[in-house]
Amino acid sequence: MDEQTGTQSQEPRSTRSVALTILGAVIVVILTGLYVWGVMYKPAYGSDRSGDSAITTAAAANGLKAYTIHLTIQQQVAVGPNAAWLGYQTDTSTPHPGTVFHLPKNALVTIIVRNFDSKTALRNPFFTLVHGTIGGVEYVNGKPIKVMNPDDTSHTFTIPDFGVSVPM
Repeated sequence: MDEQTGTQSQEPRSTRSVALTILGAVIVVILTGLYVWGVMYKPAYGSDRSGDSAITTAAAANGLKAYTIHLTIQQQVAVGPNAAWLGYQTDTSTPHPGTVFHLPKNALVTIIVRNFDSKTALRNPFFTLVHGTIGGVEYVNGKPIKVMNPDDTSHTFTIPDFGVSVPM
């Protein structure tokens, strides 16, 4: 207590207590980052974002390799800036988002998509046409089609760089 003013004097914080406070704050930030990555980001996108484990390979009739990828639509990605967007998940024993696949150039690839989403009519009739597939057809429940009724669709599977667009 200060005898002249009658108030208690405060001693300046020690360098050690300031350093411990800063260290504690850094640890909290790091642990928060690891939590967000481990609990939210990694399960949704995987550590490498590759779905290569979902690719099966077989010999085609012409002797070349044919690749098949089985996907199921996720109605919402549920993380990130586009959380409400749909995504795809592989049908492997450990499901994976399957956002990136590595295949050789000019490979024959069959993509089988299981879609349990409800119908949402397409606004642009261009997207009811099948583009970029062998013979310009897709198979819906085993039947080949070139044009899908816009009232029967819910999504498209589109790879713009390859000219592929398939209504589902």
